[in-house]
Amino acid sequence: MPITESDRRPAQDGFAEFKNSKYNRDEATDMAYSTAKRPALSIRANPEEFDLQPHPIGNFSKGLPHTLEGNVAPQAYEMFVRSLRQSNDLSKSGGFPAPLGPDPVHHPAGYNMSADVITDTFGNPGPAPITHYHFKNASSPDPVATRKWESPLGGLNSDITGPCIGGVSLPPAPALGSSELCAEMAEVYAMALTRDIAFADLQNINCVVHSGAEGEVTIGDIVSELGALPWFDPNGMPISSERTDNGTFAQTLTNQETRRRAARWDEHGEFSVKSLFRGSTEGAKKGAYLSQFMLQGGGDDRAAGQIPFGTQTIDQRTQPDNAHLDYMVTWMEWLDVQNGARFTGVDRTEAPRFLTTPRDLAAYVHMDQLYQAYFNAALLLLGSKRAEGVSAFDHGLPNNSMEPDATREGFATWGGPHLLDLLASVSSRGLKIIRRQKFQIHRRARPEVLAARLALANNGQLDALGSGGTRVQSMLHELWQRCPKLMGAIAERNSSAPGPDARGLTIEAELPETPIDGGANLLLPMAFPEGSPMHPAYGAGHATVAGACVTVLKALLNTVNKDGEKVTMQDFGFDASYQSVKSKSGDYCLQDTGDHHLTVTDELDKLAANISIGRNMAGVHYYTDYFESLRLGERVAIGILQEHLQTSPEDISLHLIDFDGRSVQIKKTGGANYGAEAEIIVNDGAISTADWWTENVAEYEIEPPIIQRLVG
Repeated sequence: MPITESDRRPAQDGFAEFKNSKYNRDEATDMAYSTAKRPALSIRANPEEFDLQPHPIGNFSKGLPHTLEGNVAPQAYEMFVRSLRQSNDLSKSGGFPAPLGPDPVHHPAGYNMSADVITDTFGNPGPAPITHYHFKNASSPDPVATRKWESPLGGLNSDITGPCIGGVSLPPAPALGSSELCAEMAEVYAMALTRDIAFADLQNINCVVHSGAEGEVTIGDIVSELGALPWFDPNGMPISSERTDNGTFAQTLTNQETRRRAARWDEHGEFSVKSLFRGSTEGAKKGAYLSQFMLQGGGDDRAAGQIPFGTQTIDQRTQPDNAHLDYMVTWMEWLDVQNGARFTGVDRTEAPRFLTTPRDLAAYVHMDQLYQAYFNAALLLLGSKRAEGVSAFDHGLPNNSMEPDATREGFATWGGPHLLDLLASVSSRGLKIIRRQKFQIHRRARPEVLAARLALANNGQLDALGSGGTRVQSMLHELWQRCPKLMGAIAERNSSAPGPDARGLTIEAELPETPIDGGANLLLPMAFPEGSPMHPAYGAGHATVAGACVTVLKALLNTVNKDGEKVTMQDFGFDASYQSVKSKSGDYCLQDTGDHHLTVTDELDKLAANISIGRNMAGVHYYTDYFESLRLGERVAIGILQEHLQTSPEDISLHLIDFDGRSVQIKKTGGANYGAEAEIIVNDGAISTADWWTENVAEYEIEPPIIQRLVG
């Protein structure tokens, strides 16, 4: 039969295509803004910013002027918070009129740093902020520069794809004085102490991590002491971050606190060496510590660590930072960093090697590009030599039939380019959304700050902590009581640290007597000379991107078969599991662990944990930053994927196991017909989309009700 003119054109052409495209765009908008399945969220932060007076010691203030005691100047902090609301004149100070650092050149008009002090009840002024830096980079003749805040107004940007920036959120961060925060702080201290222990030795209870005047500290000691904390002890009685009516901490945990606590235990419901520093998912606790996607290469010799990248290769070996060299271990260096000093220029060893120690992983996440690790994983999985009959892509994709008579495959849609594009898309969306949580809502202080508060309390400086002093003191008491070897080792490690010249610094101004001189120094040894980034701790950008990118990989690639079972790494041609070890010749190589029963889902979940918790190992994040941000990123990605399905003229379904072990299906039926809506199905419908979407925050809502229609 001859081809007619109408046969030569798409079935929907001209105005018909225009109308259908508009319908799909409108439907995607409704998904993001006007349905009960993706509610508008207004979630409270913990109340410390108001409760703790006169100093907000639990909140982020890095880059603002600080006193010798490390307290932020009060007017500077108020200007900072008001600027974050964007209710100011954006023509000043680059659109963000808050005083940056001790140099008046970075201060907005009308700000008087010398007068920005706390006055007591008798009208006596307290200490003024520090007016200069005390150190500079030894390698530069110039004075040390001041860092800038990173995208503080990014959380006020709306977007035209993906969940509304206010449609996903984090619950309140753990509060000062709570059992959870005490355990988190003990954990980052332990990570700092074990930074140069090989991952292969983290499960060896006899491995010595510190030798000092008080004797040796082993991995077994670390596990035993952490496990004695009420939060980690399954039989412990931890106190919540929630308040009772009379203002005391509640004795009953919230649902979300209960979930986070249970995620800390191994498969037997215990805190053990098997769960030490591990992620929250089942896969993150299995096998070798590092995901195979951070070690193996492609081709016939995966142990060579070379990932094919077109006609080039990507080498999985990295340049590690110098071992046993930590930063910010003296008070004045710490204080310069809090005032915004830009200390850069980490010395590196010359020989690249496979990731071997927590310090190596910290170096990786210090310098990595946004979705680097997930791009590498995608290249490995897309280029793998799979078992016969095993597809690279999800079985629910129309371009993915493995039947013998199949005549098409994905590329521009639901193929390699689409996958790689989505990795970038979900990353940028996630970063904006998490900036809102960081700056506009929670403003959680970094671990380096809480360690300084503990150091002050340990040296009798409770007055410098204001009304929060009693909470810090209670945490300090618990840490010394339950973790004496750990805390003693941190103090010894700091007291024996080499001088500032070993850290690439030289003294530029006379060093004053500090509030912790003469006592135990409990500052947190940091992996980076500049410490944490210039934005708050909660949530974590790396963890949000990890959650989003790994969700995309799990959804588009063949990670769950038609029977709902996890696809194995062997199905994708990964026939061995490796970890990095030092050979007798002194080189580092990949050694087979003998664990050949891994799944793609589990290793991707482990990859997300490695990248996220690598930031904790550097000292810049807490566990809850990882746990909650990972799941927020998951929802960002699933929301974007749902919208992508909405634009397809075919029936499509994507399948994955979420970070809490539940099956998630993103499905559209009805083809291009009006009324065909992509939906999210959790555990075959046993959990409603709205309940799943708001699971982590539903008990922390602010009025109006959490399920709210914004349109219609």
